[in-house]
Amino acid sequence: MTSSEDAPSHSSSRKTHLKHQVTNLEEELRESKDELARLLDGAGFISSPEDVIQKHIKMLHNYNEIRDTGLALIGIVADIEKSTTDKILSQFGFTTKD
Repeated sequence: MTSSEDAPSHSSSRKTHLKHQVTNLEEELRESKDELARLLDGAGFISSPEDVIQKHIKMLHNYNEIRDTGLALIGIVADIEKSTTDKILSQFGFTTKD
């Protein structure tokens, strides 16, 4: 048997080996993408502009609720102390513009 007769067998074996490597690399890539998605999701990263907008809207809504609650409490304190909201705010180092 000459080396030229071994070539088709060697070529076929090489192709099989390369296909196996490609399959393994594709699986590694899928796993890496899945892990990256899990890490980004767990870290609070946002994937699209629409998600950024929705997150900002939610954060603004939460801020407004907290601000309204704080102002309501300041109003109660002002009533109890028979003072104005502005005076109570200034006692805590705030103004109505804050």
